[in-house]
Parts: sequence; structure tokens; C-alpha cells
Amino acid sequence: MKLKFILIIQLLLVSMVSFGQEETLFRIIEKGNVGYINSEGAVVIEPKFIVGGEFSEGLAAVRENGLYGFIDLKGEYVIKPQFDFASGFLNGIANAKIKNKSIYIYKSNGEIKTIESKIFSLYRSTDENYIIESASGKAGIWNPITEQLIIDTIYDGIADYHEGTYVVFNLDGKITDGFQWGINYSLIDTAGNVLIPFDSFCNFLEFHNGVAITINKSCEADVFYSDYSGPVDTNGKYFFKIMLAENENFNGYFQNGLAPITISNKRNRFDEIIEDKDHNNTHKGYINLKGEIVLNDTLIKSVSNFYNHRAFVKRKDDDKLYMINTQMEKVGSHSFDLIMSSSFYENDYASVKSEDKWGLIDTNGVYKIPPKFEDIKIQGMDEGFFFYANEEIDGRTLYGLARIDDTYITEPIFDNIHYYRNGVFAVDINGELSYINKKGKILWKTKEDYPVLDYNIDYINYSYFYADDEEKDFSLIENELKKDVLNFKVNTNKLDTLRFESDNPSNSYLFYSVVLANNTKEDVEVKVYDGRLFAYTQALDEDGIWRDISIVNTARCGNGFRDKTLTSKSYWELKAPAYVGSFKTKLRLKIKFVKSGEPIDSKEGKTIYSNEYEGSINPGQFCNELPIGLFYRAKNLRDPYSYY
Repeated sequence: MKLKFILIIQLLLVSMVSFGQEETLFRIIEKGNVGYINSEGAVVIEPKFIVGGEFSEGLAAVRENGLYGFIDLKGEYVIKPQFDFASGFLNGIANAKIKNKSIYIYKSNGEIKTIESKIFSLYRSTDENYIIESASGKAGIWNPITEQLIIDTIYDGIADYHEGTYVVFNLDGKITDGFQWGINYSLIDTAGNVLIPFDSFCNFLEFHNGVAITINKSCEADVFYSDYSGPVDTNGKYFFKIMLAENENFNGYFQNGLAPITISNKRNRFDEIIEDKDHNNTHKGYINLKGEIVLNDTLIKSVSNFYNHRAFVKRKDDDKLYMINTQMEKVGSHSFDLIMSSSFYENDYASVKSEDKWGLIDTNGVYKIPPKFEDIKIQGMDEGFFFYANEEIDGRTLYGLARIDDTYITEPIFDNIHYYRNGVFAVDINGELSYINKKGKILWKTKEDYPVLDYNIDYINYSYFYADDEEKDFSLIENELKKDVLNFKVNTNKLDTLRFESDNPSNSYLFYSVVLANNTKEDVEVKVYDGRLFAYTQALDEDGIWRDISIVNTARCGNGFRDKTLTSKSYWELKAPAYVGSFKTKLRLKIKFVKSGEPIDSKEGKTIYSNEYEGSINPGQFCNELPIGLFYRAKNLRDPYSYY
């Protein structure tokens, strides 16, 4: 195998670090800075970071000034600040950027290694290998210990890994109505040996408990029957094969030896193909690993996957859910209206709804908590805890902490439950992040100081420029304007604040006053999205090139585009973020005008720029498109809909 991939990898950094099982720390934020406490609520790392991620695998990505580094549980830098952006570790790998170059940080034999490469993606697939994608877009398997490819980058993608096998696929390029047909799958082992060749199946449900399901209905949009489908083991051996009609399919995974399946009402024998194109003329059931349909009742409307030898089925005649065992026998005497799938037998319990109330049942169908709550959340269920909610209080749903033995630890005082980890619950109290222990004691709570903070970020921001309809006295600014032109001016001597209502805590940030004034004799058409102008902040990079450091968020709704008129002798007062960072530079604003009905990316139209002004930003504002997995000062600073 020729390792062409290695030619585009350059080793940048190796540092020795040992990793052990240590206590997790929890993020706190005080006066706009991030620090960390332990499970007792004691501050271990003082709040001094502008950005701080969750601790994962013993490390946290933090930014103290303009660059990111990684600290350990003592607050000491293991990797010194050097990245424009960095995410936390996940499955032994972290992503970072330096001047828009992708950097991957990974752990190998107790070492931390950092590589720069031209790969598009890199993530762990097993305990020791990574799925890697080359610059050509092809995927392979890379070993970080030997720094060698063990499977060359020859596939369009690698979909799944399980017990020594990889599901790989190639695309045949057939696209119908924007949908990619003809995804061709194969199953290989960790040495690249083919277990199931290409052109054997066109869809694949990932491995669960050593069993995966191949779907062999045709990959073409207009053909409904093809070869046989069925479950395979990790050696690529089929347990059985069946031929599915158009309206039949596998609906889940094999758990406890059974899988949900959609069955045609006209199917009399398992190996019989029924040409029935009525998609509603079906029912649900279960099939075992011998290929036998063990539940085949036309009155079954829906079925769940099995967990802990239990599942739920819904009947068409009464629209109720019933618990069953692997012998298809009803368990318990109760029926239910809903089940909470996310809690399905978490520690042998399930959340169920009956008579419009929620409760908890065990695997015998016996209520541990009878249906009496408006809602139940399952964080901590694996240690016997859950959160309950009663009737709304002043229009708010509040949760209290309780145990499965019906012991109630706190009254309903929590707005939201985030997670449970190492004996600590992360919750919201009055909309603010807090931590409590298993006894309900508050370990730490956000202080309601709401300071005015520097606008110190490290990502490409969303634009805020709102075209206000408020009538303003043009004569107040007319003497300051240039005549017969559009005036676009940033006043850095006039600062205002905006508070982000969905930030946690609700801090305020500084903005400059901006005027867009029409001092001409003609009205001007302006393109807006939900009232926001297509105006952007630009900054000079270190090469002296003007680059956008903000974008307009148009992802909410395609109906948000409008044309708005800036009439003659009128103006809009806008706000521009007063950025602060480690990189001193010049900034300006730009806005594009297009004719009514023309798209914003039209080559027609006119772009104007504001005055240039001195300022500072962080390097990440040139390249980091989306903050993921980090605790920013304001988690919604990107969202122009979140401030007031």
C-alpha cells in the first residue's frame, strides 16, 4: 500500500503527558470569566479565562487572551496558547485552527501529538485508529501510534466500525431530485480484507450487539424490488436473507435477538413477495435471527426496539401502548399513552404517560412512581434519581429532585436540567446556571451581577444591523453629512450597550453607534432579512487584506427576505459591535444595495463602505465559523435575535 497521505502531514509538536482517572471539574462564570469548581463546590481554578470548555479526558480548551491552549485539572497549561481556535477532546482528538489551517490534536501512547494537514476530517473510529479523509475527499484508516495508513484512502466514506469491521461506501453519482441514489456499501476488516463485496447491498443499518442489517431494495428511485436483505455478523455472514416488498422494511436494530419490521398486510409467507404499492396497507411486527416473524398482527400500529428484554407495542384498535417480553407476551396490567424513548429502561426503568400524567415503571410493568407528574426528566436515573414537575407556576415549568423510592429531595425550583456527572447536577435556577449535589445542596450559583463586558469573541459573528422604522429628525444630523450621497458612518466616540436575554448570565456588551443616511434626492431600495441589513463588519488581516468577520444569518426561514426603502432625507441608526481582542487592526462596515427582486448575491447593485476606524479583534474572527462545545461569555452572541 502506498502511503501518499503521509506526504501531506507535518508533525508540529510532541509533548509528554500522562493521563489518569481524575475528578471532573465543572465550569463556572463570574464577572464574564470562566473558572472551574470540583464536585464539592470548591473553586479549583479561578475564573480568569475569556472562554473555557468542559473538561474532557483530563483537559480543557481555554482562551485567556487571543489564543487557545489546553489546561489540566490543576489549571496548568499542558499545551501552551497557540491556536486561533480549539475544541475540547472527544474520543481522544481535538480540533484546532491556526490562520485557517486545520490542526488535529490527538493522544498516542500517553503523549499528546499535534499535526497540521490538508485533511478535511479526522475522528476516532476504534480504540487506537482514526477514520481519516484526504485532500481528495477519500477516506481511509490511520494509526496514530505508527503514523501510518492501515487502510488506504480509497473510499468515498466509512460509515461504521464494530468489533473489527468497517462499513465502507462509494457513491455512483446518481442524483434524482437532489437525492443521492446508488450509495454502494461493502464490509471490510481492519486489514482491508473484503468480507462483503460492493454491489451486494445499497443500504446498511449499523452494528448493534454484533449484528447489522443490510437493505437490498434497489438503490434506484423507480425500482422497488431487487436482491435479498437481512442481518449479518461481523464476519459478513448472513443470519438469513429475505426479499422485501416496496412497503416493507426493517425499522430498527436487532436487540435481544429481535428487530422491528414493517410487514405487508398481504404477506402470508415470509419468503413471499407481495406487489402491494399501498404504503398504508401495512402493520408492524418483530423478526428473529432465524428469519421468523414472531409478531405478525395486523392490528399492531407501531413497535419499539427491545431493551432489557422489554419493548412497547401500540395497537390500532385502542391506540394504547403495551409492554411485551421477548416471547411477545404482555407484561403487567397497564396500558400507556406515551413512552419517553430517551429514558427507555435507563437502569431498568421507563418513563410512561397515562391519563395525561407521567410516571416510572420497572421491567415487570409495575409502577415505581405512579403517573402523577406533569413531566419527568431522567438525568441521574442510573443512580436512582429523577426530576419531576407539577403544575406550572406563573407560566413556568419547574422541576424538583427525587429518588426512585419516592423520596423527594427538593421542591420544584429548577427551570432546566442540563446533565448529571460525578455526583453533580447542572441545572438552571431562575434561568441561571447552577450546580447541586445529590442531596439538593446548591454548590454554586451564577451571581446576578450582569456586568457590561468587552465584546471579546473568536469566531465569525452574525451581523446585527437592524433597519429601524422609527422616524428620526433628519435635521439633527444633516450638517454632519456629505451632500448628495449615501452616508455610512461609525461613531466610535458614541457607545451603547445591548443585553442578551438568552445569555447565561444575562450580560451586556458594548456597541458603537452607526448611521446610514440617505442625503440624496432619490429613495434607495435596501435588501433586508427579517429587518436586518446585509451589512458586514470587515477587518484588515496581517497581510493588509480586508476580510469579512461577520455574516448575515439567513438560515431561519426563506420567507424572511424583503425589500426596504430608505427614503430621501432620512436615516437609520444602527449598532456595530465594539470588538476587543489581541490583534490591533483597522475595521470598517460594508453594505450592499441591490434592485428590488434581485438576489443579494447578484452582481448588479452597489456596495458602499463606512469610515475606517482603529480597533482590535482576535485571530479566530477571521476563520472560526462556528463555536462548538465551548463556554463563551455569551452563548448567543452570534444570534442577532437574542438581544434587547
